[in-house]
Amino acid sequence: MELNSKKFLKINPMLRYSIIGLIAYIIWVTWWMIYADIWFNGILFLDSHISNRQHPSDFSISYAASAFDSLVFFIFVGAVLTIITLRRPEEEKLATKVDFIFPGAESKPRLSTFLQQRISALACISPKTTRRIIIQDVIDIKDEHGQIIDKAAKILTKTHCLIENIHNNHEYATDEMSFGMTLDPIVIENGINGEVHDISITKHVENNAESAPEHQLNGTHQILGTNLKYHKSFSLKLSPKQKAVYQTSAWIWQPISKVVSFNPPRFTEKQSITIFNETDYVISLRVGIPNDADMEITLQANDNKNFEVDACLPGEKVTLNFNDFTKQ
Repeated sequence: MELNSKKFLKINPMLRYSIIGLIAYIIWVTWWMIYADIWFNGILFLDSHISNRQHPSDFSISYAASAFDSLVFFIFVGAVLTIITLRRPEEEKLATKVDFIFPGAESKPRLSTFLQQRISALACISPKTTRRIIIQDVIDIKDEHGQIIDKAAKILTKTHCLIENIHNNHEYATDEMSFGMTLDPIVIENGINGEVHDISITKHVENNAESAPEHQLNGTHQILGTNLKYHKSFSLKLSPKQKAVYQTSAWIWQPISKVVSFNPPRFTEKQSITIFNETDYVISLRVGIPNDADMEITLQANDNKNFEVDACLPGEKVTLNFNDFTKQ
């Protein structure tokens, strides 16, 4: 266990004061041991500068011996107590950490449990998310009179999200891991507005090897025009410092007049996003990036564009605004 002494003393002020007091007492005892001619006897320099040292009184000898016994006792007891209290804050149980941060929670079990759950949820982060956004097709949207009123793009999104439990000594466990989509209303001839192909978790085990994927979806789930919302919840457990890969694959028909957004459900340190144009259109779009300026992109047919997004909080969305589709 690596211990930073300066940091440890900073977070343990009582120990710091105790050490200062112990040093002062050691100096005091050393003085009496020298004065009583118990330590460093026969040294002429000390004998000539400390009066009565060659003939110490019974009181001096008795007091020096008693002080030395007390010093040995306090060093022993202090060492035992120091070892007991040497545990660093990050090594405490989550409940202890919560009760330390929120002193009033200790006497309120439900509040303490609630705070533990909230703090535990924050500990699952994504060091990096890779997102492939593939524009596969473009169709005209017509009204009941056959007039073209909009266009729709078929957008396939594949997400590869590395997630990590950053707890030092606490398991991350949740039943609220979820994947969801809400589609914009649009009339598609066959009634299928989108499909979810895959939702899976692949845990990293010893030596960064990967276990078999845990698929959360049985087959393909169709999203119909009669129900444009999709939501899938599942459980996840990660040991302290354990990592996993969370992957999803789904496509939707997206009206180009509407904004499509991608929302990270957890703190994400970095996103690598690539937009592919597999159509025979030249596509002009504006990308909205959290905490940064928007990006204007023009994609030729069979072209792609990669860019990175810095740290995002849950709710900070990357958005796509389609400006123009020009047939080549």
